[in-house]
Amino acid sequence: MNSIIKLETSTETKYANWVTKLGFDCLKVHKRSWPDRLTILNNGYSFYIEFKREGKLNKFGKRQGEKFQKYTHNELRKRGIHVYLVDDIYQAKDIFNYELEKSNKTFKPFKELKL
Repeated sequence: MNSIIKLETSTETKYANWVTKLGFDCLKVHKRSWPDRLTILNNGYSFYIEFKREGKLNKFGKRQGEKFQKYTHNELRKRGIHVYLVDDIYQAKDIFNYELEKSNKTFKPFKELKL
C-alpha cells in the first residue's frame, strides 16, 4: 500500500479526536450504509460525515460512495438531516465550523421549545 495515500480511518480518527477536544460528541455509527460519524453540537443540533479515502473523486469531481450509502444519505437528506462526504481533515473541520455557527444561530435549546 502506498503510504502517501491516507486511509479514511486516519482522517476520521483525527476529526473525532479534534471534535472531542473542543467539548462536543462525535459518535461512530456502526450501521451498514450510514455515514461514518454523527457529530452532536449545541442545543441538539447534529450532522453526519462520511469519510472517504483522500483523493477518491470520480471524473465529475464528486466523491464516490457505495450504492447503498448514496441511497441512505439521500433518505437522511430528505428528512432534513445534513450529510457530508469528505476526503481530508480540512474539509471536515470547515464543515464542523460552518455547522457550529449555524447551530448557535438557528436552534433553540430544548427547554425553550414549547411542546
